[in-house]
This record gives sequence, structure tokens and C-alpha cells, in this order.
Amino acid sequence: VDPADARAHGVKTARTAREAVRKADVVIVMTNNPAFKDLNMRSLLSQARSPALLIDAWGLYPAEEIAKVRGISYRTL
Repeated sequence: VDPADARAHGVKTARTAREAVRKADVVIVMTNNPAFKDLNMRSLLSQARSPALLIDAWGLYPAEEIAKVRGISYRTL
């Protein structure tokens, strides 16, 4: 998504994954891009609000790893 298009629809953009997750109530990962699989999602989610929800559309992240992050619920499609 072009950041300008997102902003035109009132969506805040972020330059990094850490910035995007910081204080989030919900994190939605809708891609199977290998770069996203390599993210340290446990570390990123520690920046989210608690409780928070991770929706992992492609099942990139092992549920048992995400369960180690206090206050995070994990769902896949």
C-alpha cells in the first residue's frame, strides 16, 4: 500500500514494524512475505498494549512462541 494512499484514508503509517506495533491493540499480519516471517514477533509484541490480539493470516508465527508473550491472544485464519 502506498503510504500516501493510506494517509488519504485516515490510516497512520509507520516506518518500522516496531513503530507499527507500539501500543497497538490489534496487530494483523496479512502477508506471507518471508521478510515478515523473519521478524522477532515476540519482541515486537512486547511493545503492544496488554491485552492485545495478533491475527496471523498465513500462520507465519508458531502459536507456542506467541503464547509466551503475556497479554497477547493469537489467531490465524
